[in-house]
Amino acid sequence: MRITSLKVYEGNNIKRRKRIMNVFLENASDSEVKKYLKAYFRVSFLLGFKEQLVDIDREDNLVKLWVTYTQEELSKYLLNNILYNLDNSEKIAEKANSLIKEGFLYDIVAAFREKGLPVIDINEDLFQLGYGKNSIIIGKNYQSYENMVKVEVSRNRKSLWQHLRYSQIPKVEGRVLYSMEEIKDLENFKYPLNLRSIDKSMDIKITISDQEELNRVLKNMMNMYTRAFVYSGNVKYRLICFGGEVGLMLKKEGAYKVIEIKEKSLEVLELAEALDKLKKFCKMIYTSIPIEFMFIDLQEEEELKVTDLGCVFDVAEELKEVKDKVIDYFIYSLLKKNIGLIPIISVTGTNGKTTTSRLINYILLKLGYKSALTSTGGIFIAGRKIKNGDTTGFLSARDVLTNTEVDTAVMETARGGILKNGLGYEKAKAAVITSISEDHIGMHGIKSTKDLVNIKSTIIDEVDSGGKLIVKAQQELVECVQGRDNVCLYEVEKNTYIGEHIKNGGEAFYLEKDYIIYCKDKQEKKLLDVKSIPFTHGGISKGNIKNIMSAIAAVSTIYPNESEIISTIMELQCDLYFNPGRQNILDFDKFKVILDYGHNAEAFHEVLSIGRSLNPTKLTAIIAAAGDRMDRHIKELGYISAQYCDDIIIREQADLRGRAVGESAGLIKQGIFEANFNEQNLKVILKEEDAIVYAMEHSQHGEVIVLFTQCLDVIIPEINRYLEKQGLPLIGQDLDLSH
Repeated sequence: MRITSLKVYEGNNIKRRKRIMNVFLENASDSEVKKYLKAYFRVSFLLGFKEQLVDIDREDNLVKLWVTYTQEELSKYLLNNILYNLDNSEKIAEKANSLIKEGFLYDIVAAFREKGLPVIDINEDLFQLGYGKNSIIIGKNYQSYENMVKVEVSRNRKSLWQHLRYSQIPKVEGRVLYSMEEIKDLENFKYPLNLRSIDKSMDIKITISDQEELNRVLKNMMNMYTRAFVYSGNVKYRLICFGGEVGLMLKKEGAYKVIEIKEKSLEVLELAEALDKLKKFCKMIYTSIPIEFMFIDLQEEEELKVTDLGCVFDVAEELKEVKDKVIDYFIYSLLKKNIGLIPIISVTGTNGKTTTSRLINYILLKLGYKSALTSTGGIFIAGRKIKNGDTTGFLSARDVLTNTEVDTAVMETARGGILKNGLGYEKAKAAVITSISEDHIGMHGIKSTKDLVNIKSTIIDEVDSGGKLIVKAQQELVECVQGRDNVCLYEVEKNTYIGEHIKNGGEAFYLEKDYIIYCKDKQEKKLLDVKSIPFTHGGISKGNIKNIMSAIAAVSTIYPNESEIISTIMELQCDLYFNPGRQNILDFDKFKVILDYGHNAEAFHEVLSIGRSLNPTKLTAIIAAAGDRMDRHIKELGYISAQYCDDIIIREQADLRGRAVGESAGLIKQGIFEANFNEQNLKVILKEEDAIVYAMEHSQHGEVIVLFTQCLDVIIPEINRYLEKQGLPLIGQDLDLSH
């Protein structure tokens, strides 16, 4: 038995359980697996953590265990080492103990998570609380919301005292000693005296009761540290403040005792006058030393005097007895500052997810939000592209959510990303599933459409309470949201699923006489004429009509003003600039070219029907298939094309995905001939740039050429070379075609 892989899933995933690990065991018997799991749970319990088994999957000679974890590095250590020491769990627990993260910082993180608020682990000792604009970073020695210069001043008693003196803030008498000779200068100081290190990080705190003890201790201290800080008297109050407001008052009675300020107890009433004075004193200090989460230690004789102050994180160890109260107050203060979630809209589906995500992001930007988009075409922040590539997974979501400029986020969420790392966000405002069809069947353990639905519907289980589930009204998707609240169905046709849904008062979008209709609580409302929207190509793009429906539904969860949402899309074009590679219709006078990313049956039907709706004199399609698809799905693309087209050119993708050269093309050809297509109207040109040039050079007046492509960076330059030869205007010269 050995471990071949260990994957961490921090966010929601196909097992619908956050913070789990997937351990791949090779050649493991049932008894070995049982013993291994028992040891993991036992050692975890010994260390103070209660872990659980989530699921067991079996595939050939692999056993895939899904188990919970609390602290990632600790569980990784245990799972890797227990395997080879199944009978020595106590020794493993002893070694693993050093990996446990405990204390004030980690208790805050745990409390934040327990309240259902998002936390991002930046590293083992640095955490982001909240998302985007509504986030802060906390660590033991750094907090992003703090004035760290003032915090550093407070960490040195000499600089702190100088600052207090300059600001005329009442403080106890204190001074820095550089030699034993200076003891005589302490004659006016009252005992007990307090000896402290200048640098608070050294944490030297000694209380002196008489002259003899002072001589002895000071001599040792000077030998070790060269300097010492001394002041007299005892602390009476410790205030815990946030933003200059007193939240907790701790009274020094041996250990600290919390006095609940909000209570109407006798103790609070007796201290009412003192409390008012303390609050004013706190505000005065905050004006001079603006430390957000601040402790202030005070003596009280004739007047209040500071004995120490600084960041609460710096005295966390002294607050163990009142830790929970301090943490509750800290989180309460953060929530008042809106630290927590930002509106997130997640979009998945077989087809339409990229266009829908772009639409939603565009609308939000037009409405004034600093929206972020993760998509197949890269990451965008407030309309600026910051990263190329297919950015639809866990890490891309984290890139967006750790950007403090972002106030809303649109997450295109792909099947592969969910399987690989799970979701990179929590509690979306809306989840959109655009469609489900038989794409990716036979890949990564996906055996059926039901498996696809199970993967993609992960986003439905990560919608915040009150959030909306927006799904295309097709059987598989309607079934997966059955019995859930806040479901919105949409489809071009008012089918039986929509009919039943609106009959029960549900929310839906559909098309009637070229108008998008919105229905809720059995009340219908005409929204817009699809023929008047350029984005739908005059109403012939059924796919883009549905994309608009789902976008309106999603954005309305954040900005509930339909008329303003609709006005943002009235002039929007489905062109290379806004929606590159998705239903782009290029008009070159003599002929038209449609560029589309489509690579499955549903997309082929959609795009080729658009081509036919343009009433061409001839329809030519340049088609290919991903080599990792099942043979029958590759053949199907040929069959569908033959039903729509007059001429077909078969090409192959540069990445053959495990197929031999010409193999995918051969399967497509079989599908074409099954539809009794005329062989004379079929050509095979394997390189897509050669195929598009051939099609344009042999085009006839009124022809429509459909090219299914993922490589605009290759195709646009080839089209422009052709146009240049013909003396025609070039296209997309200022486009960023990187990917």
